[in-house]
Amino acid sequence: MEGIDVRIPRANDKVYKEECIYSFDTPESEDGLYVSLHSFYGVGKDWLDLHSRKTGENVYLNIKRRPKPKPIEEEQATDDPPPEKKPTRLAIGVEGGFTGGIEKVEYEEEYKLLVNSKPIPWPCPDLIVPPKVQESVSGILAAESASKQDQIAAWEEPMIVTRHAETLVQLPTDKKVPISGWKCERCDLTNNLWLNLTDGSILCGRRYYDAFLVHIDLI
Repeated sequence: MEGIDVRIPRANDKVYKEECIYSFDTPESEDGLYVSLHSFYGVGKDWLDLHSRKTGENVYLNIKRRPKPKPIEEEQATDDPPPEKKPTRLAIGVEGGFTGGIEKVEYEEEYKLLVNSKPIPWPCPDLIVPPKVQESVSGILAAESASKQDQIAAWEEPMIVTRHAETLVQLPTDKKVPISGWKCERCDLTNNLWLNLTDGSILCGRRYYDAFLVHIDLI
């Protein structure tokens, strides 16, 4: 393995190991995904030659992912699933976030190296592999994918109790706030609505010429 240029992923490096940068190929595709050990970009098989010619990169980790078949006992199980934990973070599909009914599917992965277009099984105990290549592969496999990092960053937001909740007064009321179909109690407007957390009133933010929120100011 002489004359190859690989890097070890650092904490701030993005590893594109979930989808091809040119197409929709993923590790679940028939030929899997090829991740460069230098730029950490993932490319599908049909785009591999193009990427190698444009970048000069010649070492890739091929990742193939297939769903594990469910055991017969699990298929036949009739017990109710365990109750979901209460979310503690405003996020989806991450620890402490909302699951949203996401079915957990277990996968098994297989890997191989592609060095100068030559496939090499991975791990390859019969071949002396430079330590830097081993560390690069281990770093790619351990890294959070770039797409998942972006998804988490877009959705994740800590749930913080506002200081106003500590002194919020809630008056006794027989009002029931509907899940949908909200409208202003004063003018039947159905947009720009505000819910009064003190008495349960739903009013709009309609403005008049004096620029004051007439209906909201009434409460």
